[in-house]
Amino acid sequence: MRVVGRDRRTSVLATVTGVAVAVAGVLLFTRFGLPPTPGDGRPKAAAATASASTAKPGVRGPGIPPAPGGSQNAPPDLNPSGPTANLTRVANALRVSSSSIQVAVFVAAGLNLTARVDISALFGVQGQRVTQTYDNARGNVLVGTYPERNGERRFEEVIVSLLELDANGNGTPHAVRLRAEVKPLYDVTLSPLTFTLTSDCDEAGDNEPRIAWRNPDNTTGHASFSVPYGEPYTIAAFGKTFAGAAQEPNAWGLPTFSFREDDPDPFGFSKPLRPPPAFSEYLLPGTTTRTVKKLIVAQNDSFCQANIQYTITYQLRLYR
Repeated sequence: MRVVGRDRRTSVLATVTGVAVAVAGVLLFTRFGLPPTPGDGRPKAAAATASASTAKPGVRGPGIPPAPGGSQNAPPDLNPSGPTANLTRVANALRVSSSSIQVAVFVAAGLNLTARVDISALFGVQGQRVTQTYDNARGNVLVGTYPERNGERRFEEVIVSLLELDANGNGTPHAVRLRAEVKPLYDVTLSPLTFTLTSDCDEAGDNEPRIAWRNPDNTTGHASFSVPYGEPYTIAAFGKTFAGAAQEPNAWGLPTFSFREDDPDPFGFSKPLRPPPAFSEYLLPGTTTRTVKKLIVAQNDSFCQANIQYTITYQLRLYR
């Protein structure tokens, strides 16, 4: 198949558009694990020739192979053998990595191609498309974002279309199909805990509750304090952020609690506070802020009860 070259006005517009993609690539370069490049020690992304969130079937953007030689006919598995030496070299250099809902396609520097090769990554069947010209000095990084959905872990498709252009602007296409893991990651923040006794647990003076809790990562915390019946008490130590939580089976549980009224026992018959129970609910899925309210009962007195309340905030991790 032969592809005619594009006019100068299209090239100028595509180059301007590419600056935005290049800036995004610089910010994401180190976060996806691409080795530093020579020079000032800071990794850089190559300038993009074009970037578009959607690509209409049969319509060719700068550097994007037209049907049927591009994305539509990508082989079902990784196929590094291209119709030319340059395309084979780029296809063999493709690497894919992911973090949260973002996927990056890398091409190493120093391939020393003998002709211009455009690299166009389509993230998802009808997803975001990012296109760059191969940069021999710095290599390339093309980053796309997938839908969060319900936070579930899954594998998604990345179709990389390559186009080699000769001096006359005639093109030879080749396409490679890749797969990447998409696992939404969240920074989950628990607010401080509010503890309010709903009954007077001590016949004389203030109550002395002891409370323990199981954190989402299965660590535990505890607090002891003195508080009047009906007066809210804030436990600041409960509040913290758990970074990079993912929706996985039997992981990242919803906190559980245990407490008892700590009355003085001069005879030593008082039993210790038992640990909080195992998880029965889980932190994810959950993509919005929500408030949790529970009634808990003292281990040593069924008439000693307390309301507890806290807020959970979910922040999806994005690296841009």
